[in-house]
Amino acid sequence: MFKVAVLILLAVVTLRSMANGNVSKLQCDNVRIDIYNSNVPESPFFVLTVHARTTTYHVFEVTEELLEARCERSKTGESFLLLNHFCGGSGCAGSNYALIALSTGKEELHSSERWRGNADRASAILGKPVAPFMCNQHSSDSSEPNAWGEVCVISPIELD
Repeated sequence: MFKVAVLILLAVVTLRSMANGNVSKLQCDNVRIDIYNSNVPESPFFVLTVHARTTTYHVFEVTEELLEARCERSKTGESFLLLNHFCGGSGCAGSNYALIALSTGKEELHSSERWRGNADRASAILGKPVAPFMCNQHSSDSSEPNAWGEVCVISPIELD
């Protein structure tokens, strides 16, 4: 029953976000990624849809209101979607990475270190240091990739 409720929630968020134009798109090799930036207070999430051999969905709460995304290759040539999901307040780590393997859609690293950051774990998986994102500004609706191929969004939802 819980899975059904989550799928319905994802469908509602996706449809409402699409209707409001809050969809950013990124292409990594032959994989398309849609980033839905919800502006619906009842659904405070970023929802990523990874369209590879199979379609996978990844949900990130907007308690960390900034999300940065780019294509990244590991030292061995494996393709990943690199995400930095963090908050802009003091005390929040500037590097709270998630890594999604584009060959499988599986989340290899979850952005769960809000206060400490996890750049060391991301670097270990990639086999190289993580270069900083070059996001000078973040969009609260849809965003085209910047000059470095990065999508940079901020949630428009104000949480209490």
